[in-house]
Amino acid sequence: MSAAMTVKRRIVWTAWVAFRYLRTKRKEKSNITVFLSVLGIAVGVAALIAVLAIMNGFQYSIIVNILELYSYHLRVDLPSDQDEAQAYEYARLIRDLPGVRSVVPFSEEQTLVQGDFGDPRGVMVRALPSDLVRHDIEFRRKLRVVDGQMTLRNGQAVLGAELARNLGVRLGESIALIRFVGSGVLQPQEVRYTVGGIYRADYYEFEQTYILTGL
Repeated sequence: MSAAMTVKRRIVWTAWVAFRYLRTKRKEKSNITVFLSVLGIAVGVAALIAVLAIMNGFQYSIIVNILELYSYHLRVDLPSDQDEAQAYEYARLIRDLPGVRSVVPFSEEQTLVQGDFGDPRGVMVRALPSDLVRHDIEFRRKLRVVDGQMTLRNGQAVLGAELARNLGVRLGESIALIRFVGSGVLQPQEVRYTVGGIYRADYYEFEQTYILTGL
């Protein structure tokens, strides 16, 4: 007898026993009491299954957003003495490996940003290649430009909608990135950028923290 037939016979047997149990008349309790008890257990189990399914869906969505926007599946860190040309060469070699869908060279720096009004805020500045949307399709799907363009070139920056709202800036206005450079006593250095685009993302932390510029 096949496994499918065995499972089918067990289901039929269980259903038949349950039906006989519900239909049998008893002196100590009525059938309606038994029926309500079974119904209550069924509703409780259904609610538990629904909650677990919803929570698993939320968890999967968060993991996908982190991988596609925030972290990537695998990150390769290069020594500090490697220049941009070598980074692109390593990216080309990795892109040729079997099973690799996309490779994006980038650099990140933690700094302060300030608009024309308000106090400076801590942000992460991620420098990306200008042809990012051509190489990383999933990044383009998860990050939607709602104003302006995904202009990744020097002098322009793309901000999250929440970050732009907190800074009080709009498309075409300027922001100041404040870096601390030097050895020993660090000195602040201000670099001005023009807001070339504003994006929305499914990951709130990314939207209010990350500024995208050209590599």
